[in-house]
This record gives sequence, structure tokens and C-alpha cells, in this order.
Amino acid sequence: MNLIYKARYYNGKSSTPYTVDILIKEDGIQIQYESDAREKTSVVWEKHSIHELEYSSALITLRSGKTFPYEQLEITDPKAIQTYTRLFKVAFHKRVLRGNGALWLGIILVSFTALLLLGYFVLLPWAADWGASKIPKDYEIELGKELYKSVLEGENIDSGKTKAINQFFKELGTEQDYPIQITVVKKDIANAFALPGGGIVVYSHILDSMQSYEELAALLAHEFSHVQLKHATRNIFQSLSGRLLLSVFIGDLGGVSAVILQQADNLRSLGYSRKFEKEADENGLRILAQNSIDAEGMVRLFEQLGKEEVIELNEMLSTHPDIENRIEGVRAFKKENPYVHTDHPKLNSLFETLKGRNDSWE
Repeated sequence: MNLIYKARYYNGKSSTPYTVDILIKEDGIQIQYESDAREKTSVVWEKHSIHELEYSSALITLRSGKTFPYEQLEITDPKAIQTYTRLFKVAFHKRVLRGNGALWLGIILVSFTALLLLGYFVLLPWAADWGASKIPKDYEIELGKELYKSVLEGENIDSGKTKAINQFFKELGTEQDYPIQITVVKKDIANAFALPGGGIVVYSHILDSMQSYEELAALLAHEFSHVQLKHATRNIFQSLSGRLLLSVFIGDLGGVSAVILQQADNLRSLGYSRKFEKEADENGLRILAQNSIDAEGMVRLFEQLGKEEVIELNEMLSTHPDIENRIEGVRAFKKENPYVHTDHPKLNSLFETLKGRNDSWE
């Protein structure tokens, strides 16, 4: 008799999971659920198309599909796990323990655990950078598009300001390895954040607090630097390192996308290390210098952020003392790299449009 179990299912089109009924058979898995349109939907995974991402006595994570984005299934029902194990017989530890390798497996696991504990603070950043460097740029861009769409789902987007801010960034004329796309979201949060592959989200509150185009130029140069220097991707790998690094190590890019898309709602709150923030500040300052834009705009931006009492999604601001250090860094850069800044009427006009004081386009 075939039994039906409950599981969690990602259809590859949205980061929102569905609670589904699954029927595990020798030739595959049948998935049944109600779609967002309240239509009964049935999906069949043939056995040869199923890839095992994670296996334990408490959780089995499976993936199906040949192209990105992939479908994913998470099984936690103990009886369903037993049925899966009995019918599919693919659990790695089961195969190992059938032979005489149990002792060696134990030694290897203990040694590996000890190595990770001893080298955690050194190995993790290095391994995260290694993993991020192995992601092909075109894949990073495609993943970024999916993540960007997921993060913006349900947000109140200001289309007029979005058009103006993208034109503003284009006017900066920065050399870029990624297709930059900026979206202004109407929300009372003084923040902006960058995603892998070129997506940047700016909240309207931080724009409302600005008084000059130099501040906006500093903000976008900073966020663009996070993208260009792969900080967003490297930061995600450091925060979600275990499953991501394993996926990269075994060449499973689908596993990378599955993990990241599942964590889309949490990625906005990831804080960068002071090293990454310093690199983004310095690169952003070089962009301002190349465009002859007054670097005091970055100082004013930091000063305004320092006045905010509550910063819900904290990327640019970590502590008030750090703001002071970063302002000192701007002043040091100006002293070491003197340049003449000039007026930029087009940037000012676009900034005025963003502030609602100019309805015309030049």
C-alpha cells in the first residue's frame, strides 16, 4: 500500500515554499499541492532525475531539474524518510557502513571536525572567498536576477525615482563587470544594500535625508563597489558557508542557488565586515575622484546615517565609532589624493528629480 506524506516543496519559480503531499514509489516521487491560484497541481519526479543534496535521519533534501532554477523538496517526516531510504537506497553512510570502512569513516570525521574547530577563524574566510571565486560570472548574474526578484517581491517600488536613480548612476560612467540595476523601495529605513550580480536596493528614507547629489553619488559608488568587488557574493558564502561550499566542492551549482534563494529574506540583513566596508569606501572614493565629485558628500552621508536612531536593515552603519573612523578615512583619502572637484548640472538635475523638486528630464 502506498502511503502519502507531508513535505516542503520549492517549485523553482518562487522562494516561497509549499506544503505538499508526496507519494514515494520505486520509480520516482509524485508531488501534489494547491497552487497560488488554488488549482490542484501534480508534479512527478522520475527517479533518474532526482539528486540528493542532503541526507540525515531528520532531513532529506532533494533536487530535480536540468536547468536553473531547480525544484527542491525537503522531507522531515520520519516515516517518509524510512520509505525513501528503503526504496531508493542512496544514503551515503549506509553504503559506507555496509563494508569495513566504519572505523576509517569515524577517524576521518573526527579529524575533519577537529581541523575545522582549530582553523575556524582562518579557514572560513579563505574558504568562503574560494567558493565565491569558483562561481562563474554569468551564473552569478543569473542567480542575482532571481534573488533580486525574490527580494523585491511584495515591496512598494517607486518607479519614478527608480528611473531617475538608474539614470543618475549611468551618468557616473563607471566601468563595470556586472549589469547594474537599482530599485528604489518606499520604506522608512535609512539604508541601501547590494546583491550578487548587479542588483542594488535603495530605500526611500535614505534619499529623503540627503541634501546634495554628492551624497547620492557617494552612496551609489559605495554600493556599486560591493558588487564589483564581489563582496555580496563573498558575504553570502561566509554567512551560509557550510552548505554552499559543499555544493561548490562537488560541482553542484544548483545546490548553491537553492540555498541562497531559500534565504532571500534574510540576505538583506547581512552586515559586511569592516574590511569589506573599508574596501567599498576606498573604491567608492576613487569613483568620486574619477568623476571630480566632492568627496565631502561621503562625509555628509556618514554623518546623516550616524544621526539615525534606528536602522532596521543595517548594512552601511555598524556602530557610531566606526562611522567616525570611516569619516577619518575619507579625510585621509582626500589628503593623499588631492583633486579638483567640479559642478555636475546633469547629476544635480537628476537628484532634484529624485527629491521631487524637478519634474523635467534633460
